[in-house]
Amino acid sequence: MEQPCGIALSRLTALRASGSRWVGLLAVALLLFSAVLFAWIWITAWRTGAVPDAWGAYTSNHGPWRHRYDLRDAWWLIVCFQSWAFVVAFISYALKPNAKAVVIAWVAFVAGWLFSCTHFWLVD
Repeated sequence: MEQPCGIALSRLTALRASGSRWVGLLAVALLLFSAVLFAWIWITAWRTGAVPDAWGAYTSNHGPWRHRYDLRDAWWLIVCFQSWAFVVAFISYALKPNAKAVVIAWVAFVAGWLFSCTHFWLVD
């Protein structure tokens, strides 16, 4: 027995709304995990004496964390998580257009851009 078209469309709409909500939560989780990694980077740098003396000033051709592979790898993970949060937020928007997905994408973009602009010299 076939269902009327309206019931099938309402189920599809509900499925898209649920998928958008879960994908949006994934984007938020990626942003939160990047914030945790950001805190871990600076706590580890402080404990190991890797915090630079002057911000943005270094005497060699490369940044002070060039050979600190734990900090450097965590730095790249933060960039990746923020980039993926941006992409995943737009997937959420494609499933069901809503303002929350746009705000998450905007926050991911701004956070990634600010982090890259202010911290790239450390791993350069």
